[in-house]
Order: sequence, then C-alpha cells, then structure tokens
Amino acid sequence: YNAHVQFNFLITLVNHEFWPGEQTSWCCTNYPTYIKVRPGTDKEVLEEKLLHLKNTYVLKNWESQGARPLIT
Repeated sequence: YNAHVQFNFLITLVNHEFWPGEQTSWCCTNYPTYIKVRPGTDKEVLEEKLLHLKNTYVLKNWESQGARPLIT
C-alpha cells in the first residue's frame, strides 16, 4: 500500500527483446527501473553513481541521436 505500483502479477523481459538491442542499448527507456538496495546502502553515494551513469551514457547517447532530453 505504500508504493505507487499496483499490480496483480509481474513478468520479466530477461532474454526477450521486442527489437534487436533493446536490452543492450542506452537509448531505451521504455520501462520504469526499480532498484532494491542492501540495508546500510549510502543512498547519496548511490544517487551520485546513478547520475554519473545517466550523464555519461544515457544523455550522451540521446544527444548523439539528435535528441534534446527534457531531463537533466
């Protein structure tokens, strides 16, 4: 009850791609991503690492494709 996700079932798309490269390309943002962290995880350090991934890979990939991302 304390989550925004309400569901009757979950499925995985591991090893199932709708188009070639869907699971290996930084351009794909089709699905929400959730992270389960270990107890004691420093969330500020994790956030810095995630922002680094976004800035290093996701945004640069979008920009190389001519996209103008709305997120920063």
